[in-house]
Amino acid sequence: RRHLSNAAVVDVASGYKYYTEVNATTHTSSGNAKGYTYVLDKELNSFGFSWSPRSTITAANCNDTNNSYSSVKFADGYLETNASINQVGEYKFEVIDKTYTSVDSNPAYMTHHTGANYVSASIPDCLASQSLVRSNNPYSTTKYPTTTFLNGCWISSDHNNTDLPSATKSYTEYKSYKLTLHPYKFDLSTVTPLIGPANNTPGNGSYVYMESVANDNNMSVHLNGSVKALGYNGSELSNFVNGCFAKSVDINLTKSDINSTTTAFRARLHTLDTSGNITRTVTSDMNQTNGFLTLMSTDFVKNAKGAVATRLNLNYDRSITTPLNPKAITYQKYSANCSTPASCRFNADNVSTKTTQGSKELNTTIRHYYGHSTTTLDGLSIRHIRMMPEVQAP
Repeated sequence: RRHLSNAAVVDVASGYKYYTEVNATTHTSSGNAKGYTYVLDKELNSFGFSWSPRSTITAANCNDTNNSYSSVKFADGYLETNASINQVGEYKFEVIDKTYTSVDSNPAYMTHHTGANYVSASIPDCLASQSLVRSNNPYSTTKYPTTTFLNGCWISSDHNNTDLPSATKSYTEYKSYKLTLHPYKFDLSTVTPLIGPANNTPGNGSYVYMESVANDNNMSVHLNGSVKALGYNGSELSNFVNGCFAKSVDINLTKSDINSTTTAFRARLHTLDTSGNITRTVTSDMNQTNGFLTLMSTDFVKNAKGAVATRLNLNYDRSITTPLNPKAITYQKYSANCSTPASCRFNADNVSTKTTQGSKELNTTIRHYYGHSTTTLDGLSIRHIRMMPEVQAP
């Protein structure tokens, strides 16, 4: 339990282990409850992450709405552990002991309820499946309170002691943590540079012919692969999907300066579904050293479970009236970041403002040719023949 008057939201990373201390306190003080040495079995109790969306989402759009609980052991009212969950979304970190008061609520354990001081072994002394604490103290006036005055049977991390007499009251309120889980990283390991219609792997001296990507994607440099949201431990984050907890992601390509003010250098991004069909296409001018394109949250479809397959085509526009000399471009780094960094900010690695990022070094140089020269036709001169793509000597 934590002592808070207002439980603020805490931003953490999926798959990252956070050191956690928990005190089981007494009702009248914040001290440990000595003698509370007890195992909370996850099959019967709640210790960990409870699915608790605060945002406006549709649960049917999510792949995983389960709680994630662990079995733990308290020793004299205290435990320490590492807590983590392999998912994104909004949760509560809560502790609920549902079994400790069985002697007061389960007739099978209430056989000692005999004599004048008990009503019946079949009538519980607390409210089942609740952690309610009454704001008054009925025991001062009622020998045996009716259910109207009973407190809950569950020992919970959401708790207060407002029922204590005002003369001795030291008001304490405990609340479960409200958590937002974010991806720790974007994995770009499958993004691969390829060139030309045959999708060849580039090497020394590799080249493509200039051609507008709006007209021909094949005659270009390709960067094909997936952008995948992952946890710190590499876990798949199946709720990073449209309508659940996906965010828009900016794709950034760092490259050498193209040194051209007359001809546009463009990128054409295709997103694909899990069957390989193109779902969206966007074209962007990338004449600057850095170029941005954006994956929308809608691109993260449910059955892809936190990943988007992409094809990125890169080339110069080509005009028959504006020939260009060969251009060598070094494609340096491919990276992904949340479009709104604050929406992917979390505390990890001793940094309270860390954000979800990913990158892959490319360091691939490819020449872009306007056309090529023909062989000597008359032994004296070079003639230039226009082909497809239209050809003119550099």
